[in-house]
Amino acid sequence: MAPGASARRFRSYAAPGIFPPVPALRVLHLDSGREWRSVQRQLLLLAEAQRAGDLEPVVVAPRAAPLVRRARAAGLASAAVTVRAELDVVAARRVRRLVRMWRPDLVHAHDARAHGVALIALLGRDVPLVVTRWSAARIPARAALRFAPRAQHFVAVTHAAAAALRAASVPADRVHVVPPGLAGRDTAACRDWREELRWPDSALVCGVLGSVDADGEARLVGALTRVPTPVRLRLRLVRFGGGAAGAHLLAGVPAVRVGFVDDMAAAIAGLDLLCDLSTSERLALAVLEALAVGTPAVAVARGGIGELARDGESALLVAPEPLATLDARTAAAITRLAGDAALRARLVAAAAPLVRSLTVARMARGVREVYARAIAARDATRGATRDSTRVRDPAAG
Repeated sequence: MAPGASARRFRSYAAPGIFPPVPALRVLHLDSGREWRSVQRQLLLLAEAQRAGDLEPVVVAPRAAPLVRRARAAGLASAAVTVRAELDVVAARRVRRLVRMWRPDLVHAHDARAHGVALIALLGRDVPLVVTRWSAARIPARAALRFAPRAQHFVAVTHAAAAALRAASVPADRVHVVPPGLAGRDTAACRDWREELRWPDSALVCGVLGSVDADGEARLVGALTRVPTPVRLRLRLVRFGGGAAGAHLLAGVPAVRVGFVDDMAAAIAGLDLLCDLSTSERLALAVLEALAVGTPAVAVARGGIGELARDGESALLVAPEPLATLDARTAAAITRLAGDAALRARLVAAAAPLVRSLTVARMARGVREVYARAIAARDATRGATRDSTRVRDPAAG
């Protein structure tokens, strides 16, 4: 198929009128998330930086996902493919069709489902696959096949995530650590939670992540009951994630569940402090995003967050073990941060060098280097295949 015909056919899948001239490298980004979480925010920042450089990205995500809407609003090519499972053959067939029509030089999968679908879609093709790994959790044996050394390289956002990949027998030369990038602070964008929710000026507005499931809510209630009464009376909670559920009381503290908000940076900027209660091994990116907008944070020290934010210097990190006393440690950290305005200011100021180092440009350069390695490895394999074919061909030489 001629390149022009490919582009014309692809326009039916993408927002109209947004195809730029063909640049040096085409990248198909694949994401299965249907909500606006940290993975999607990072993907959009990366794609925008790539388009500003020498790459042509296209974003493929579920049709109703905020990522598709935001990508189109930003003028990025996008396509809608809903991924329901890691081995979703229907989604893989659609991605394979996009690959055939758009001819990307490389596919970049951004979550586990996208990874599995991309592997199926690229069967029989030598298009390199790059996969971003956010979690430092041990990779189970049943998932090991997805990490076999095909033509794929991995972007690990922390050294802990990289170690988990190497422990799953991924060759070290295919694992590359590229920290996340933080968008520049927009001082005009700040959500006024006190005015919006009619909370008093004296209230301490605390954003909470990782509290919408049963275990997370139990940890939050356990921590709140241990916070001294004078501090607890001033607290007001904004609970992120899950579905929006309106105002309610939690351990006697006024709270509101707002779900996944559209402008997370503005939402975090309007807080007095952020508390991430998640005990998963995924990097707590929201903690870094909070520091970027000047909001101090408390977080459970999991997922490699300790590689970036330093306990007592740029954030308050709570040891995850022993689990039986996690509530008490979390309560102590919340009490300390909520009751000390000078500490809050000091943590934010100390985090400034970290925030300045985690730029989107740096992330984009790091990912671009991974792309170059993946393509070079593919080209080397092509050359080796041609050489071996010549050796086996009796007509050769």
